[in-house]
Amino acid sequence: MKYQAFAKINLRLNVLGKNEFNYHNLSMLNAKISLADELEIIESTKNQVEYSEESLNSLENDICLNVLNELIDKFKIEKRYHIYIKKNIPLGAGLGGGSSDVACIINAISELHKLNLTLEQKIELGVKYGADVPYCLINDISLVEGIGEKITKLSVDIDKKVIIVNPNLFVSTKDVFQNVTKYSKGLSKDEIEKLIFNKEYDKLLINDLEEPSFKLNKELKRIKESLFEYGDVVMSGSGSTMLVLTDDDACAKKIKDKYPNYLIEETYILK
Repeated sequence: MKYQAFAKINLRLNVLGKNEFNYHNLSMLNAKISLADELEIIESTKNQVEYSEESLNSLENDICLNVLNELIDKFKIEKRYHIYIKKNIPLGAGLGGGSSDVACIINAISELHKLNLTLEQKIELGVKYGADVPYCLINDISLVEGIGEKITKLSVDIDKKVIIVNPNLFVSTKDVFQNVTKYSKGLSKDEIEKLIFNKEYDKLLINDLEEPSFKLNKELKRIKESLFEYGDVVMSGSGSTMLVLTDDDACAKKIKDKYPNYLIEETYILK
């Protein structure tokens, strides 16, 4: 069976503070885009995960294999699977590639074995594999809160092209969060829906992780500022991918001409 694990983007990310376990409480506006990893799941004699990205095949702690093993053990499934993952989502780019793969495996095994898991049960399974996994279990535009486990689906559409601009710069998520010095307040569901309805994207697109990311890599700030001529811009997650929201059909080509060595992808937000 073949499946798609769609990339996640953060259109808004507010860091609210820390909880009693010293994890950051977040308020995020998340969406899925058309860029996706491709998973093929076939029966095998043992559980195994193989990647098109060779560097991932030597991981000591593979979260995709770990979640597959947990599902097989927890639900006493007798079959074993070989999963091949063609990586189209760039690594370490703030697009939730690994989290989306984990979520896809949870959904796929649940479907294949008719486990009838609720979203809450899937979240309980997935959240220990990463804060982005709970949201990646669904495709709806959502307000995501807490450490990623509180999800409120929104009744909105965003009819904009989303140009992915990935400069192939690595930014450590751990280092970015360690450099957060300011906390802010998130928006309510109603406030977000109003901004989207009024197409006030300049007020919507905010990421509190930009400042600490830019301190760690000043080139990211320069890149973001250079993209404003093409549309509304925000960094996704802890970086280093920039998102350009535009109506310009030629936008991706213009940016590619400006940055020929960057990964530039024209995508759209899933509905």
